[in-house]
Amino acid sequence: MISRHYPLPDLDQAQRLLEQIFSGVPAFPPEDHDTEVILYGAGNLGRMACEFLDYVGVNILHAYDQAAKDGDTLGGSVPVYQPSEPGVHGNHLILVTTLSVPYTEIERFLISLGWKRILPFYDYALQYSDIHPLNNGWFSGPLSHEDREMIQDSLLLFTDYQSYAAYLQFLAWRVLREDWIFDDVSVTKADRFFIEPICNVLTDNEIFLDVGSYHGDVFFRFLELSKGKFLSAVLIEPDRTNITTLRKKVSSLPDAMRKKITIIHKCVGTSSGSVKFGHSFGYASRIWDISNECAEVVTIDGLFIPFSFMKMHIEGGEMDALSRGKDLLVSSRPIIAITIYHNRDGLWKLMHFLKDLLEEYLFFVRMHSWCGTGIIIYGIPKEIRRDFIDFNY
Repeated sequence: MISRHYPLPDLDQAQRLLEQIFSGVPAFPPEDHDTEVILYGAGNLGRMACEFLDYVGVNILHAYDQAAKDGDTLGGSVPVYQPSEPGVHGNHLILVTTLSVPYTEIERFLISLGWKRILPFYDYALQYSDIHPLNNGWFSGPLSHEDREMIQDSLLLFTDYQSYAAYLQFLAWRVLREDWIFDDVSVTKADRFFIEPICNVLTDNEIFLDVGSYHGDVFFRFLELSKGKFLSAVLIEPDRTNITTLRKKVSSLPDAMRKKITIIHKCVGTSSGSVKFGHSFGYASRIWDISNECAEVVTIDGLFIPFSFMKMHIEGGEMDALSRGKDLLVSSRPIIAITIYHNRDGLWKLMHFLKDLLEEYLFFVRMHSWCGTGIIIYGIPKEIRRDFIDFNY
């Protein structure tokens, strides 16, 4: 794959770079159906990949990781080696299961070791979308005339140069499968959902709505940043396995804090009732039309909670969930942090929905991991950003 390096762009430069994406040849999913693979990366994504591949019937010969020690295993049985160790080499397919550095950087490293068949894990996993809900490896395909017009308009929405760069990085990967690297732009997980402009406006009286709470990791980070000072919190998690872990973690909190927290075991969607849902898939659990199981549904408007900060991460259901939250979003005018990388809605539809709905907001986007993942749109009502100056300097 190709990587490109650019200086931090202003709006004019970003628009020119956008034309470069439009004029490129769209990438398409790889056709590699090996059922024996090797993994590079034994962190969180490596563990998730191990579970995924076991579920779809693909054998993992072993994994590599820079931090591997003697006797390390992945998933309890897959041996993990240092990249310099031989393991099984040959002509096997190696899947990259780390998102903390550009994919092309790892690809070059593996090529230098003699590997010839290398793919991002998410791209390989896409072929199993009919039996597993994971969909992070999607490709945009050719962009329509409407796509191009609306993507161009989306650039005008953003507040700072870093947002231009992050949006271009996301588009370059999803359209072209290229790594775009910009000066002075960090792709970091540490500030995910809590970038500096968000942290600067948090108060001791937040009403925190966590849509797609998983195990509560983001909420507990919020507690850390707020030093435990908040008015109330609502944590929504539909998955029957995840909710057990979430409840256990919340139960460990002091009584006074726990009384301010409500946990809702439902998913957020377009109407109350039930919907087909893929349970027990960890991070990838989501509304899934081909599932044989269901989850109960609540709408955002149906919560009747005047929340001040909404985080949303629901594996591609963001657009539907927001569409039935218009009234509460307009009346509450919350700080927002919403994932936009799970499907094509993130190219521009989510941005334009928020722009049209939420007037007088400052919008930012940031990439928090590579391979077109981890991109989040942030919104701050201008009335609470009293110290706002032109970020574009």
